[in-house]
Amino acid sequence: MNDLFKKGLIYAGLLALGYQGFKFIGRNIFRDISNDALKRITTDLYDENMWEMASSTIRSTPQVIVETNLRSQEGKVIQRPLGSPKIFPNWDQLMFNIAQLHTMPTPLEMPVNTKVVIGPRCKKPLEVDIPMLIAPMAYGSALSEGAKIALAKGATMAGTAINNGEGPFLKSERKAAKKYILHYNRGTWNKTPEIIKQVDAIEIQFGQGAIGGVGHKLTSNMIDATLRKGYGLKKGQDAVINSRQPEINQPSDLPVLIRRLKDIAGYIPIGVKIAAGKYLERDLELLVAGGVDFIAVEGAECATKGSAPILQDDIVVSLLSLPLTELLHFSGEKTFIKRFLY
Repeated sequence: MNDLFKKGLIYAGLLALGYQGFKFIGRNIFRDISNDALKRITTDLYDENMWEMASSTIRSTPQVIVETNLRSQEGKVIQRPLGSPKIFPNWDQLMFNIAQLHTMPTPLEMPVNTKVVIGPRCKKPLEVDIPMLIAPMAYGSALSEGAKIALAKGATMAGTAINNGEGPFLKSERKAAKKYILHYNRGTWNKTPEIIKQVDAIEIQFGQGAIGGVGHKLTSNMIDATLRKGYGLKKGQDAVINSRQPEINQPSDLPVLIRRLKDIAGYIPIGVKIAAGKYLERDLELLVAGGVDFIAVEGAECATKGSAPILQDDIVVSLLSLPLTELLHFSGEKTFIKRFLY
């Protein structure tokens, strides 16, 4: 027992000495390296100086440096997923008012009604239990079938609606969703009467926050046989999203499309999706005059499966950066819209 105790003390002593020795040597090595690096940084000419990298990184940011090199490797515009890394005014900065005296609080035992009716003047308005919807996300190019079904089931459980997105219509998603909004894309798919008759609302796509009103395409090499069938494409054919709605070449064409969709769908809410830009007020006036039932406005905060960085960073306006202004309001027979954004 005494021998084991002595051996333990010896091992402990050796470990302590080893630790102290390592700390002493490591400290000296670190000091020498630091001194050498500092000397080089403060004495070398700039074209040979390591600080050149730090200076250029501060000026251009690591994001710009990496994406510039990615473009040079591919020789074409890169597709950045998940939206812009820029820090925009954040929804977390919004604060809600409290009720105390000027506005009396709701009694504890009184349930709060959070229902929202979209298209109240329609014969078949869309009613959701909460003022939140599942945003449009494309099956196949952005999300898998399993993810789309899971989101549809979640929307049903929460009493709200899901938007199918820019991809092909998915029967399993429609089956899982109690309330379903069809994204009337700028391509050619999902526009048959058979599909239109199955939905609870239609959102006509003009633009979106992370890609503006720019056309784009999903190349054929990224489309498998199942997805190709959903798009209604031939083998080797790209899925093309035009820069404008094929059926709308001028604002006066919008009422014609809305009437046609209502005739097919049975007078459900027909709305539009646009991105926020310089002409937002004028766009809204034209949409209201065209007879839409709802308007979805996307800002630069929105993301996408992939678009050119310049479209995400420098084109669309952040919603929360817009000044507080009253554009229009609902009154009598005239349709108006109120926008309260700061």
